[in-house]
Parts: sequence; C-alpha cells; structure tokens
Amino acid sequence: MKKILIIILPGITLICILIFLLSVFNLNTTSLKTKKTTQENSQKKIDKKSEPVKEILVKKQTKVIEITDCKNPKEYIDLLNCIDSLTEVSLSLKSMTVISPKGQTQTGVEYLLNIINHYNGASGFKQKEYFFNDYIEPYIFNYVDDKKYIARVIHMLWYEKNKNPQWSLRDYSKQEVASIVWVNFLHGHEANFPKREQNNFTDSSYNEWDTDSLYKLYPLALQFIKPDQEQTIKNVLRWQKKNFFHAYYEYTWNVYLDDPEQKWDTLPKPETIEDLFNERVTGCHENTFLFVNLLRSINIPAIYYADYWGHGIVYLPSIDKYVHGDHIADFVAVTPDSILIDREELHKIDYKETYYSSIIQDKFLPPNHLISNLELHRKGDSLHLETNSVCGEIEEKNANIINKEVPEFNVTREPNSCLTKSNLVPIKSLEQLVEGK
Repeated sequence: MKKILIIILPGITLICILIFLLSVFNLNTTSLKTKKTTQENSQKKIDKKSEPVKEILVKKQTKVIEITDCKNPKEYIDLLNCIDSLTEVSLSLKSMTVISPKGQTQTGVEYLLNIINHYNGASGFKQKEYFFNDYIEPYIFNYVDDKKYIARVIHMLWYEKNKNPQWSLRDYSKQEVASIVWVNFLHGHEANFPKREQNNFTDSSYNEWDTDSLYKLYPLALQFIKPDQEQTIKNVLRWQKKNFFHAYYEYTWNVYLDDPEQKWDTLPKPETIEDLFNERVTGCHENTFLFVNLLRSINIPAIYYADYWGHGIVYLPSIDKYVHGDHIADFVAVTPDSILIDREELHKIDYKETYYSSIIQDKFLPPNHLISNLELHRKGDSLHLETNSVCGEIEEKNANIINKEVPEFNVTREPNSCLTKSNLVPIKSLEQLVEGK
C-alpha cells in the first residue's frame, strides 16, 4: 500500500501543480484581453471626440491654404481664386497690410475673409454704419485708398455671391472689374472716348463723400434691378431724371452754401450725399457721379469721365453707350433710349458740331417737342413739371410717352393754353428712399 501511495502521490501533486499553472495562465490571458478591449474602446471614444475637431481644423485650414472648388464656387475665397477677372483684385488684396486695433498684422485677403460674412449689402443705414464703423474704420491700412478699395470689393463680392445676379463678374474683363471697385478709374478705357488735343483722360472723384458714404446708395440701387443690364441701366436713368433737376434761377447751386448770398469762384458742391438728396439741385457732374455709383453698387461697370469739355460723361461698356450728365438733369420726360447716346453722337459734341442739348432736342422736333421741353422744378418740399415754351394740346403719342416716363406727375394742359400742370411729388430723403418710408 505504502509503495502504491509513494508511486501515486507524486503524480497527483504534479497534476495539481499543472492545474494551478493553467488556471493562473487563463486568468492572465483574460485580464490581458479585458485590458486590450478596454484600451480599444477608450481609443474609439477618443477618436470619436477628435473627429469634429479634425473637421473644424480642415475648415479653418481651407482659408489659410486657399483650397478652392472652382467647379462649384460657394465661398468668397473661391470667387477670388476662380474668377479670372478678379486676378488683379486678389493680387492687390494679398499685397495689402492691415493692422487691427490690437496691433495684429494680416494681409488684405485674410482681413476680408475675416469680416465679409458679417456684411449684408441689402441692410439699411444703421446696420451699414455699424459694419463700417466696427469692421473697417478702426483698422489701419498702408494707404487711405486701400480702405476705400476694400470696402468696395466687399460689396462687389457680396453681390456676386448672394444676389444670384443675371450678370456675373465671370463675364467681365479685368478693366471692367476695376471700374467697379476703383472710384477714380479710366485706365484701359481711353479708346472709348474720341481723341482730341484737350483730352487728357483725367478721371477725378467728385467729392469726399463719394468714397466715405457711398455704401448708403447700395440698398437703393438694389431696387432698380431688372432681368438684364440694359433694362436695369434704363430703369436707373428713368428714376434719376425725374428726381434731380438742373440748377435754375430759383434754385441755384447756392443751396449748397452755408450762406446762400455768398459769392463763389468755384461751383458749390453738396458736402454730403444726403445734401444732394435733400436739395436735388444738380448739373452734369452730380448726375454722372450719382449714376455711375448706383450702377457700380449692383456690379455694372461704368466709367466716369469728369472733364469732358468741362462736362461729366459716363461710358457703359456692357452696352457700348454714353450718357451726358446734363441730359439726365435737363430732359425729365425723354425716354432712356434717347438719353443713351452712341459714339457718333458723342463725336458731334466733342468736335463742337452741335450743342450738347441739341443731340436730344433734335430727336423730338415739333410736334413732339413738348417731351424735350418739360422741365423738372422744385416748389417747397415737392417736385413738379412745367413748361411755358410749348403751346397747344398734348398729342396722344406724346401723352403716352410722358405718362410712361413720369406717371406720378400726371401732366395735363388746358385746351388753347401754354401752361402745363402737374402733381406735386414730395421730396424724400435718401434714408426715406432706402427704408421705404
């Protein structure tokens, strides 16, 4: 028996040791698997948390490294990088240095991309003032013109991206884009004006308010948009000629002086754009300048030539027509088709073959001359139409033209009378026109 136990016990002991070792091994294996599974789950949680961060980083990097989608440009940086006519604009912005109120330096592109999403070109006066006062005025630019330039670029890009225009910057030349964003721009368009010895092609800005407060015109200009550029241009002309009149004996440019009795050597000008809308007294320069900037506000190229035999002239490259500022001021009932003159007609004025007003008057000879002889005048705080130079009844054809061009005035005339009557139309301030008051 003892011998049997001696033989069996070592075997049993060995088996117990083996079982113990196997148990320990399985326990360690399970622990390792559990630990590995826990680590994997933890890593998955970390990865899930980090995914949005990666997306945000990619989006932020898009602006920095300028990744663009030219097939479907949706971002402002895409417009700058993908539209060929904006090449010079993009280069100009990249070369600009802009310093924030805290002293941080950035390029013009970085500055524009940081603030443009806060801009709404269709907003009213107050919102516009907040934007310009908060996002543009506090910043320091190398040159004063850079600030004016970038303000125009912001609006131009906003209009291209947000208004789904019937016309696009993609269809323009670099010169046409430049005529939208530069206040003083003629370079590249000299050939569009007849050559003469006195013609030095000096384009000049009209006044300081042309750059500092032109944003106030933006929402007004949006009201004139039609399906195409030509219709829109005519719509602006139709509105402007029945809202601004040429200075005359009762209302002269002296309204823009602090003392109306003051004598002057240089023609008085409105100090602010609001003054122009409050008084409505103009000549060729006020009208061409206003006309140009209403069109530029809706991305229609317009070239302002401020010294054409002493007169203001506008060239419209998209329709290859010209507008003389005095024609807007003098011919309230004349159709826009007649006010838009071609190069041959401008040539006649240029070489003194005809007087500038005769270009229009010759299109409306008797018995149609009432159309070109109606004058817009002011009475108190209202506008009205009158003429004493044409007598007799208004022919049906002429009446139809007048009613189409100036329906709110309701022009009438008594039989066998030379006196024309019309409604009084109240004068509204720029803010009232913009806010729809």
